[in-house]
Amino acid sequence: VDADQALHDHRHLLLLQADPHREKIDKGVTFPDAETIAKVTAQSEWHKKVLAVLIDKDHWTAALKAMEFRTGVTAGDIEITVKFVALKDVPARAFGKAGKGTVELDIDRIAKYERTVADCDKLKAKGVVVIVPPARVERIIPHEITHCFQGVDQPAWFIEGMASYVGRETNHVYAYRHGGGRTLDIGEPYERDFLYARSWAFFEWMESAHGVDKVRKFIALSLEGKAAPDAAAEATGV
Repeated sequence: VDADQALHDHRHLLLLQADPHREKIDKGVTFPDAETIAKVTAQSEWHKKVLAVLIDKDHWTAALKAMEFRTGVTAGDIEITVKFVALKDVPARAFGKAGKGTVELDIDRIAKYERTVADCDKLKAKGVVVIVPPARVERIIPHEITHCFQGVDQPAWFIEGMASYVGRETNHVYAYRHGGGRTLDIGEPYERDFLYARSWAFFEWMESAHGVDKVRKFIALSLEGKAAPDAAAEATGV
């Protein structure tokens, strides 16, 4: 009984201890008002499903932790406004600096993606091989929250590579492999569909070849404004 009581007291103490990352999300992330959320949710079961993920503060807390862990960037107080908008070519986009920024989400487009996920699951259950799996909704959050910490004039391969390095959406890699194109130098222009995977691969290569501390130094120098190629050279000595 004493042991059970001690375990109960320990768990209760853990519950009482505040998670500083969750506190930052609770205080610093502003979602659309309840009326807007209700209207979007009512559109379809897919809208309801993706919205439940995209406004879940547990996902945002995990995303903030992932951003810090992968990049070495330490988040102070954040001010991020989430908006529901119609976007032309992408399901989401974000911009900002040092945790002060805006995340725009195209809920209609994301809901269509989620329906595709369900369709693919049905196909896989019948034995169909899905070569390029659909993107996962929860991976949007770490990718976009990372953009809110950039705010620098750097090439697309750095901006999207860093965000993809945090978001780790493997859909990009499957699409890149399936595309069958040559792997060009990192500074060469890429189609948007392949930019994410190629850019992410550069970060993974640097971590594998030089270690995570070099990646963090590279990111820090680039966010300070040093040109990304020069920052990579300085961080790695290559």
